[in-house]
Amino acid sequence: MFPRAIVVHLGIAYAALFVGGLLDNARGPLLPDMIAELQITDQEASLFFAVAALMSIAGSLLAGPTLQRVRTVVALRYVLGCVMLGYWGVAFGTHYAIIVLGNGLYGIGMGANHVILNIMVAQAAPVKTRARHLNFLHVMYGLASLSAPMVIIGLRGAGAGWRMTFLLLTLLPVPVILAGLRDRLPCRREPSVNAIMAPLPWWNAWRHPAARYYAVLLGLYVSAELAVSMWLVLYVTRLRIADPAKANLFLSYFFCMMTAARFGAAIFLRTERYRTLLACAAGGGIVALLWGIYGHPVGLVLAAAPMGLFFPLCFASLSHEVTAHLEVVTSWVMCTVFVVIAAGQFMMGWLSDHYSIAVAMHLPVVLLILVSLLLLMRHPRAQ
Repeated sequence: MFPRAIVVHLGIAYAALFVGGLLDNARGPLLPDMIAELQITDQEASLFFAVAALMSIAGSLLAGPTLQRVRTVVALRYVLGCVMLGYWGVAFGTHYAIIVLGNGLYGIGMGANHVILNIMVAQAAPVKTRARHLNFLHVMYGLASLSAPMVIIGLRGAGAGWRMTFLLLTLLPVPVILAGLRDRLPCRREPSVNAIMAPLPWWNAWRHPAARYYAVLLGLYVSAELAVSMWLVLYVTRLRIADPAKANLFLSYFFCMMTAARFGAAIFLRTERYRTLLACAAGGGIVALLWGIYGHPVGLVLAAAPMGLFFPLCFASLSHEVTAHLEVVTSWVMCTVFVVIAAGQFMMGWLSDHYSIAVAMHLPVVLLILVSLLLLMRHPRAQ
């Protein structure tokens, strides 16, 4: 049994990522209403997401040095406050530029949030069960992804416009912030995330071999995952495999498969053979994606199951391997992930415009092949 302090600490992390997932995935359903009221073009509307993604890079970089100076739960309160301020800027913005800047402030908070929450779980969970707890952490994001559209539908049904919806959503982090005031977990117990030794300057963390390796590995994987999830509806619709309504069901099933796989791993996973598990996750994703492209599109949905295991397992491997300064190393890793995501989305658009969406859908397969090669080529002694 875990001590009560650890249970509270993990509960705060899980709740914070669920709230973050709701805030993250609520923006998409509200975008059409914003475009209609503000009378902006699609290109201008794309800034709403692009600025947040770019500012997430800054947030992830700031998180590392911040965690070297304050407890994770204290940093989480600052970050959630930043998220709330950003959403207030969106709700009350009188000009679209102010709305975009508010979303950029939100992006800083969310970029830091992803670093902090993974560190919180790595701090609290024992090494032997860390992978299970990280899987359960990311189950929260999957549940939030499924819940966000229903929340928006409910608020619309109650007569809330998009500005009022953003304002109401700012209330979600409040219970998490209040719960954080009751967190009594000590600063550090294990050497894997030691805060007692002299802080490592964040610009030196990139020299850590594990930082570079996992930054590339996670960047390629997350880019592949988002390439599938963000372009799945367009792919299915444009190839006339399904109408738009059924295409959205494909995406819902994709998130269901990913969440179910992570939930199963959180309950049953009892091994630390990360390299083997990661190779199986990447290989299973490749097989399912190829079946989805050349066989039946249901393969694209099924690919979510093996792919969904990769991120939590990869971070568990990173926290197991990096015995000091995990905060700043994770900061650099997540920064690189956001950069590769941006590059991957640009490549998907470029391939779709110059060739076709069918050709573009091969990009995630290529990215997962590169992930598999990185896993196979790394010498065991490097771990």
